[in-house]
Amino acid sequence: MGFPQRFTPNVVYVENMTSALYIEDEKEVHTYSLAFEQMAAMALSPEESLAMLERLARQ
Repeated sequence: MGFPQRFTPNVVYVENMTSALYIEDEKEVHTYSLAFEQMAAMALSPEESLAMLERLARQ
């Protein structure tokens, strides 16, 4: 989670079925940010995602 306030640090929120974790350590947040950016770069566009779902639905 990123915050617009200048002095409010970013936080990673990890949720699972039985608990949640807030990660505030700057290095760990950075690591998660890099992973998120890499996944976003690899993800299909909204149009490509829709086309893929339509192809799968027809199978």
